[in-house]
Amino acid sequence: MAKNVVLLLCLIKVLLFTTVFGYKSYQGYQVLCAHVAVARDAEILNRLEQTGDIDILNEIRNTGKVYILVEPALAMRVMAFLRRNHIKFTIDEHNFGSIINKEHARIQQSGVSRTGVAATEFDYTEYQSLATIHSHLKSLVAEFPNSAKLLDIGKSYEGRDILGLILSENVHNSDNKPVLWLDGGIHAREWVSPSTVMFIIDALLGKVENDTTIRSQLEDIMKEFQIHIVPNINPDGYEYTRNGDRMWRKTRKYAGCEKNLKTLWGSCFYKLCYGSDPNRNWDHPEWGKQGVSTNPCSEVYPGGEPFDQTNTKMVSTYLLKLKNNDKRNIVLFVTYHSYSQLFLTPYGYTLDDHPEYAHHKAVGDAVVAAIKQRHGKTYINQKSAGLYPASGDSADWAEHTLGIVDSYTFELRPSAAEWRVGFELPKEQIRETGEENVSAFIALVNGIKYHQDKNST
Repeated sequence: MAKNVVLLLCLIKVLLFTTVFGYKSYQGYQVLCAHVAVARDAEILNRLEQTGDIDILNEIRNTGKVYILVEPALAMRVMAFLRRNHIKFTIDEHNFGSIINKEHARIQQSGVSRTGVAATEFDYTEYQSLATIHSHLKSLVAEFPNSAKLLDIGKSYEGRDILGLILSENVHNSDNKPVLWLDGGIHAREWVSPSTVMFIIDALLGKVENDTTIRSQLEDIMKEFQIHIVPNINPDGYEYTRNGDRMWRKTRKYAGCEKNLKTLWGSCFYKLCYGSDPNRNWDHPEWGKQGVSTNPCSEVYPGGEPFDQTNTKMVSTYLLKLKNNDKRNIVLFVTYHSYSQLFLTPYGYTLDDHPEYAHHKAVGDAVVAAIKQRHGKTYINQKSAGLYPASGDSADWAEHTLGIVDSYTFELRPSAAEWRVGFELPKEQIRETGEENVSAFIALVNGIKYHQDKNST
């Protein structure tokens, strides 16, 4: 009898944990610190990632320390693989779940609603739900009817809205102005990205920056440009990180079977796979060739074909219509990621110099200097492929298909070495990250080729 009671209590505990918390615990997952000494080491780690056996946590992989998340069942195999390939490593964390669970408990305790509450003032002391983000966007349209109008890109695979704003002085009569595009949240777990894009929105509307010089510079941008800005272009993945798996990176559409293996009866031999990497899913002549995996369960699975993910298809269709049908001049494309504190320039798929490499370098130098001046943080200005060549990313698509010379990627806080906070950047740094990227945005807009060409005529 007593044994049955114990079993029943254990079952109730498991059910409560699953239904109330409903998220992947990562108990027993380890973080290995691999030491990359030569290019061969980086190539081996990238190939290992493509198998789906590991998750590389930081973006800088070509030298120094690379942090690897590995599940308990694969830990010994992965460590043996590293030893065979003469890659030195240490175990930096024996239970990654303790880190994940602390953040989850804090958010639960803080009272931040999972469904969101409409608010005129956005709270930058915590990471907000998608519903709260969307409520604030709508409230801004009501508060600033002459400067903001709602941008509805469409529905995600799971039926969530992909919303943003169009911002400009006298916005309803601004279609003659050149266009700036900014987006965030393409990778679900990178929570500081949507928060930073939201902060830039509030700054452009005069809500969060008190410095008169900065406010004046932002007002000048609003006068000159029409800004199309979407805080979260992967809403399904983002909400899943809040309710299911904090480390989820991809979309949520069914992708196939692990390692593409099926039984004789057509079911998956190992397990079902969900989601594709939305930043490998953009059409390009080099699509599917660099930095990707054919395993649907891999973090870098690019999808079955370009734009087979609903969100990337919706965003690309909108931008193509803007350029080709509406004949708009899109002069800047920026996408915000985290983490590693980087400003990334074209190209992403090859280390070859872009014809405008000197321009890109000058723009990047100005951007990282502006960030450094704001709060003392050091960002690195480099080619995107300098991390690791990867094809099918959004910035390369914008450069190639839309012809945008100024097409860039930000990797926000923290630095590459700070994996313990990594995607769980402390909430106390949300505002500062937003502020330094407002300064970066001003420097970036001032340096784009549109301004150079305009000033030379």
